Amino acid sequence: MLDADNIVHQLAPTDLTPKAQSRPLDLGTLSQETPVHLLADDNRLFVASQTQSQTLVLSQLDFFSLTTLDYAGPMALDPDKQLLMLSAQTNQLLAYDPTDLSQPPQSIELDCTPLDMAVDPASRLLYLHKDTSCGFSHHAEAYYLYDLETLTELSRVKSPFDSNYGLLAPPATLKTSELGVGAQIPDGMFPRLSTFDRQGQIVSKTDLPYWGDKAIALAADQEWIYARLKRGLAVLRADDLSLQSFLPFTTTVPTDLALSPDGKTLYLFGDQVTAHATAELQTLGIASVSPFPPAWTQPEAGVTQPTELRLYPSPDLEQDSTMFAHLLPDGDPLQAEIYRSNDGGDSWIALPVLTHQVSALSLSPDFATDRTLIAGSKRSTDAGETWEAWSRRLAFVSDRDGNREIYTMDGLGQDVQRLTENAADDENPTWSPAWTWLAFQSNRSGNWDIFSLQADCPATECALRQLTDDEADDMLPAWSPDGRRIAFVSTRDGNPEIYVMDKDGQNQQRLTFDPGGDWRPAWLPDSQRLVFTSDRSGNNDIYRLTVPSPENDPLTGEPPLTPLVTGPADDRDPAIGGYRLLSTYFDFDFGPSGYLFFQSDREGTPKTYVTTPDDTTVTAEPFAENDLAEAHPSWFNEYTLLVAAGQAEEADIYALTPFGAPKALTESPGFDGQPAGGPVWWLPKIRADGF
Repeated sequence: MLDADNIVHQLAPTDLTPKAQSRPLDLGTLSQETPVHLLADDNRLFVASQTQSQTLVLSQLDFFSLTTLDYAGPMALDPDKQLLMLSAQTNQLLAYDPTDLSQPPQSIELDCTPLDMAVDPASRLLYLHKDTSCGFSHHAEAYYLYDLETLTELSRVKSPFDSNYGLLAPPATLKTSELGVGAQIPDGMFPRLSTFDRQGQIVSKTDLPYWGDKAIALAADQEWIYARLKRGLAVLRADDLSLQSFLPFTTTVPTDLALSPDGKTLYLFGDQVTAHATAELQTLGIASVSPFPPAWTQPEAGVTQPTELRLYPSPDLEQDSTMFAHLLPDGDPLQAEIYRSNDGGDSWIALPVLTHQVSALSLSPDFATDRTLIAGSKRSTDAGETWEAWSRRLAFVSDRDGNREIYTMDGLGQDVQRLTENAADDENPTWSPAWTWLAFQSNRSGNWDIFSLQADCPATECALRQLTDDEADDMLPAWSPDGRRIAFVSTRDGNPEIYVMDKDGQNQQRLTFDPGGDWRPAWLPDSQRLVFTSDRSGNNDIYRLTVPSPENDPLTGEPPLTPLVTGPADDRDPAIGGYRLLSTYFDFDFGPSGYLFFQSDREGTPKTYVTTPDDTTVTAEPFAENDLAEAHPSWFNEYTLLVAAGQAEEADIYALTPFGAPKALTESPGFDGQPAGGPVWWLPKIRADGF
């Protein structure tokens, strides 16, 4: 190995004890942009300095200089046949006769820049990693397969993303299997590990189980693949690419790795060199870290935004001691990492990274028993050990079966499922986090009360619970993003006011105290604030308040309110949601609390408008242009907002986007309305300083 002082060290292969070292070599100034490459055969050491554009050939016995080659770059040895070298300066593949290095090398001209290579002598294949952008600004790299005898191109590996854009890890070979191994990091996409055959066809592929960075390193033998990622070493089975072990890096991250010829030892290189028995790595499993490594949240060189750390305690933390840590390097949800603690934060294990961007998590209110959480387009029902593809459903109210009941359907208006079945009316559904429960109001007890039921259940009224039981009306529930509480409206104190209760109906507390009517609460992502409609100023406006902690004494007066949307128009029915891409269509940015949607008649016909719940100076804008009389806006996904449109007894549900025409999701002759697109995603406070 070579140190920062250009000194070569020879170490014992098992315990890494020093055996010998060279004098400082004349290699120029080392850097990541112009690295030095090392290669050894039985008697010689090749040291290629791209800074000096030359390769030193040294005797392994005493590091005495034997000769110098006029090129430098990544090297590979075809034993007893040829020494291969890539020259980025001349875009050439060079083949030297290892028995007579004084002879000029065979030269193969390459288009664009060669980056790295791997040789499989058994299958007589050369895997070449090239930059195919040829100097353009976008990243475009590809793998090529060459015949090792003739150095002629055989095939090109088709990108597993059907795109040539992105970065690739240096390839590795699965010895004696005629398969190559590569990892791709496409621009704005998700890293993927692949194996490919000599025809360039992908044999197997998997999304990398943990986010790495743009310097993924690979090593492989016939049965195992080792991937050096940003937070740790992943060990995968070569036949199905299943993750077997993960060794976290808690301090500095190794820059490279190498596998011993017999496959029994894996070496990690960086600020220090470590040797690991592969038999132990293969059976390690997912290793935990304790405490959460401070290095994982410290600013990194070259990043524009510090690493964000969000803590998600289980809604039943006192019962199950489970917490999740959501790490966003550079503040980017495309690089999200998720860790779980089973002991209240003392120790942490990494969870499989998901194949969709993860800007927030959503934990079931009954997480202690059902172990369900949602992240992006994936769902886990075992606390994050395994994940499956998942598509959200929307809830709504319909009288298609004779009276108003709660239904769900998919985002295309198909696969309609009835959830309630009672002669009374059931209305105003709201999703719990993780889409596991629905709360709703029903007059089945003689007046309006709040109930809940399990949503993902083939039967109607599955696990029905009555949460309120008061002679006055309790209506319009809204489940908090952390799953712990439900806000609702009650007339028990003489007029409609906002209340909050625990998820099981306990600890009911009043939040607003005004002679005017307060309606339609909606939570912000921090689970600490909510917005609501009030006519206290003479017409409907929208206000924001901070909800006291449930541990505090009940309020005896109204907390301070922030007016968000005011004016002579009828502004009502606030909803929280949104997606960063919407900032393309509006004159204000996506804020920490997303977007605030509300219904207003300020231009005549009731329409949905959008603003921010954080900045009171932002002017609201129409969400979409159409001729519908909209009501009850609710966020669904990405660009899509759900609204009801029609008369009081004749309505349908539509999907709206800022572009294109509205799409009808229901077309029944009666009432289909009060859509509920999903819960508000939970965004707890950012912890920039770790734990």
